[in-house]
Formats: sequence, C-alpha cells, structure tokens
Amino acid sequence: MDSHGNIVDPFGGQKDLQEGILRVVNPEAFKDDPLRVIRAARFAAKGFRVDGETLALMQEVPAEEFRALPVERFTGELLKALREPHPEAFLKTLGMVPEACEVFFPELPKAQEVPAGPQEHHPEGSLFNHIVQVVAKCTTIEGRFAALMHDMGKILTPREQWPHHYGHDSLGGPLVKEICQRLKVPARLRDIAVLVCEEHMRAASPLRPGKLIDLAARAVRTGAEQALVEVCRADRAGTEAIQRLEKALKIVSVPARELGVSLQGDPQAIRQRILQKRVDLLG
Repeated sequence: MDSHGNIVDPFGGQKDLQEGILRVVNPEAFKDDPLRVIRAARFAAKGFRVDGETLALMQEVPAEEFRALPVERFTGELLKALREPHPEAFLKTLGMVPEACEVFFPELPKAQEVPAGPQEHHPEGSLFNHIVQVVAKCTTIEGRFAALMHDMGKILTPREQWPHHYGHDSLGGPLVKEICQRLKVPARLRDIAVLVCEEHMRAASPLRPGKLIDLAARAVRTGAEQALVEVCRADRAGTEAIQRLEKALKIVSVPARELGVSLQGDPQAIRQRILQKRVDLLG
C-alpha cells in the first residue's frame, strides 16, 4: 500500500484470497524450502484450494529434499492440520504429493491401493478414501488422529482375502506404534490411537457386559473415551452400539467409592464386586 492508500498487487493476491486459492508466486519456493509443500497442504485444511500449477510444483520436489527435513517439522504441520476446519483436505493434498508421502507417511499411498472393504459396506472404494471420510467426521484432535490410524491394519491383511480384512484391528496396533515412533508423535496421542485401532471393532459389536466394561475402563485409563466414541460413530457403528458404549464409559468413570459396594476385604474380591456393580448398572 502506498502513501495514498493504493494497493500494489502484481500477482493478484487479493483476488486469490477472496476466492480461497493458494498460489505460489516464486517457482523456486518449494525447492528453497520443501517444508512449504507440507505447509501448503496444511493451508488446504484451513479451507484454501491449491492452484493446479502450484500443486504441480509441489509434486516436482524430489524425495531427497524431504529427507533433509527433520521429521518433527512434518509432524508439527500434521498436528496443526488436524486442528483446522478441514483436516481431510490436508490428507487429500498430501496424498497427491507421492515424494513427500514416501519420506514421511508411506502408509497413505499404500492405503490408496487397498480396498476399504466389501463394496456394499464401503462404496467409497479405497482405504485412503475411507480414512479421509472418518477423519472429516471427527471433531477433536484426539479423535481425528485416532481416525487417521484406526484402520491401518488393513494394509497388512493378506491380499488374497481382500476386500475383507479379518483381524485388521489386532494387526494395526503394532503398525500404529511404529508410525507414531517414526513421526515422533506425543505419547498421549499414540496411546489413544493404538487403543482405538485395536478396539474400535469390538466397541461397536454386541460385547457381553463384563467385556464392554473392561474395554471402557481401558479407554478411560488411556484418556481415549471421546476419541473412541467419535471414531466408532464416524465409522458408521450402529446407534444402539454407540449408546451402549457411551453408557459403559460413563459407568466406569464413576469412582469405586461412589458405587455403594463394600471396599473392605480381599483386593480380588473388591475388584469383583466393583465389576459386578458396573455390569449391573450397564444392564
């Protein structure tokens, strides 16, 4: 802006801002700092649309340039994106930059090649599309990160069984730990994501009351209760299953001293009385 209030805008930045378009003005920008590629994807999560020529320049950055970046820089952008209004746009944009994925998150392009499940249950097609949809339906960073990780085990199921993924929840736990270790994700988010990955199928199934109470207690101890409910709901679990899970989580959150059971005697007997009381409350 000059002294008379006139805007000097040779690149049409005002128009792009009004239309929500993210456009690079220096063709060398991404080569100078490859983190800008990840940041562009994060701005997509804010609601910007990445210009086609800009995306093409992002795709030209070689993997070696991304390898020079500390992984913490990538993870910082990922976690910021999960707090933005449209975290799914970050994943979609990143998924179109295979060199960056190869370095930081190779599971994402793999997920594009894996069916989410049988067509009648997963019309969205690929596992990648399914993950994007589930992330988009969650609201907290814990739920969104857990949603990002919840079906990673499907990458490891035998190809000859596709589109089915038997046992993917138990297969996914170790892989989620590995991903979190590689990305240096905070331990709290890691533990929540592992629990949701391993338990989201059981949590949405008609478990016996005692089993559901045990699962809910694990979720509460881990701080994963809200993320578990968010992911199960976004993953299209039935309304009755969600209500039962929420009831179990509420019951196990009540301190044992408020349950009206005797806390005297053998510790094993006390634990059994507490469990039985919670089962009775669950109904």
